[in-house]
Amino acid sequence: MPATAAATVAFDHVSKRYSGTAASHAGAVEDLSFEVPAGRICVLVGPSGCGKTTSLKMVNRLIEPTSGRILIDGEDAADRDVIELRRSIGYVIQQVGLFPHQTVGQNVETVPRLLGWDESRRAARVDELLTLVGLEPADRDRYPAQLSGGERQRVGVARALAADPPLMLMDEPFGAVDPIVRERLQNEFLRLQANLAKTILFVTHDIDEAIKMGDLVAVMQVGGHLAQFGTPEEILANPASEFVARFVGADRGLKRLALTRVDALEPEPAITATAGEDAGAVRRSVASSGPDYVLLIDDDRRPIGWVRTRDLPESGPVTPDLAVETSPILDRMTTLKDALAMLLEAGVQAGVVVDAAGAVDGLLTVDAIAARLRPAG
Repeated sequence: MPATAAATVAFDHVSKRYSGTAASHAGAVEDLSFEVPAGRICVLVGPSGCGKTTSLKMVNRLIEPTSGRILIDGEDAADRDVIELRRSIGYVIQQVGLFPHQTVGQNVETVPRLLGWDESRRAARVDELLTLVGLEPADRDRYPAQLSGGERQRVGVARALAADPPLMLMDEPFGAVDPIVRERLQNEFLRLQANLAKTILFVTHDIDEAIKMGDLVAVMQVGGHLAQFGTPEEILANPASEFVARFVGADRGLKRLALTRVDALEPEPAITATAGEDAGAVRRSVASSGPDYVLLIDDDRRPIGWVRTRDLPESGPVTPDLAVETSPILDRMTTLKDALAMLLEAGVQAGVVVDAAGAVDGLLTVDAIAARLRPAG
């Protein structure tokens, strides 16, 4: 199925006011104007009650604006049939909202079924999307209760993508999973977006997630006012107000590491040995360079752990039981900020960088990350 073109989205002096309440009422929005180009991720971020979820829900008319217009590819959303509008927009929420008595496959094909796709087309799309989000086609017959939180979130993303919408709305999509799963889902979604190039409005209360996920960031404050709109770089380098400066935090310099991913740095070569390789040969090959450790890998170059050179036997194979797992495994989509945190927590100077298949690409050191913090010149 050919990909649907991404849509532009523009908020044109949009307000949402609640009768009998003050302008600062939680969820209110006041004179919101900004534009998101096609194919970009725009993150709405701010404290609780600032109107970010209200703004999102006005796009698919789950909430109707009091005034102003929301334009999707130049057309006022208010002029479109509301059912057709919602079916054309992918929607992912924090608690996923899967139908518990339907299988994964039935959940994913919800919108295509409503659009009248035939059974074979729906089945092919389900298998395609489950593979795309890192699940197996066989998972189509499982029920939500049989899935982990991370797996349910993947199914939610697959369901939102099912009809290939030009626009996706994501409301705290990764907020209900633990930090490790959250980071993995963020990375996988960014990988998907690199290929799909959807237009995405993404709500979070977490400035670190906003910086990591957004091409553009809309910082909102209580009362539904737009405090600043721009790229993560612009907001970190030049906060528009004291509120924005406080919200992004005093560690703005460190947060700038979240703007760069591991794949932006050339990994340092790792001295490796393959499990089962002759230990004597490994000892001789590293004798001249004299490293204290070699990285043990399997036949697919996936890391097993570090082996102290002096622990290598004089003869016989290098076995996995000699290895210790002391270095974090760094995905290429991991931000340098997250990578540094992982290295510091593990108390090591280098992490192992792996490709999408989990094979070793090399090493990333604390020194290499620190160099990105130093001013050029």
